[in-house]
Amino acid sequence: MGIIFITGPIGAGKSTLVKKAMEIIRPASPAGLFTTRKADSGEVIITDFHFTREALIGKLEEGKGMVPCPEGFCGLGIEVLDSVTGSDFLVIDELGFLENAAPCFRYKVFKALEKVQSGLVVLKQDETVFLNALKTFPGSRVLTVSRENRDELLYELLDYANAGERRHTG
Repeated sequence: MGIIFITGPIGAGKSTLVKKAMEIIRPASPAGLFTTRKADSGEVIITDFHFTREALIGKLEEGKGMVPCPEGFCGLGIEVLDSVTGSDFLVIDELGFLENAAPCFRYKVFKALEKVQSGLVVLKQDETVFLNALKTFPGSRVLTVSRENRDELLYELLDYANAGERRHTG
């Protein structure tokens, strides 16, 4: 299948698309990270793929907006990415501007992508050196999701995944 980067505006359905695809693809060995924002505090956390561990990666500060917490990236984030193997299906939902404060984590994202044959990675629709470099990762594909195309994009993504499976097994 290769690495597929999914990008689009807030609320377009990027994370929903990944969840639906994962339910259908059902990879044998999924690994990765999920980002969520806690509604009560506004904190942004990452969790491992199985939601057993979490770490703070961003918090709202009055007058400053969202402030990165690189310790979370450089702790749990690196631990999870270092454990990725070549047989894993990598899922990262999502990467954005907070990672700018964690060069160690950014490096490990590229190393994990180099290890795996397949994965889905959600990218915020921001322009950063890191995100732009990811979009040009060798052998990858970038899909842009909108509210109008998100349903048909699921089928395109699944067709791409199936074509990859045929190449690897046939």
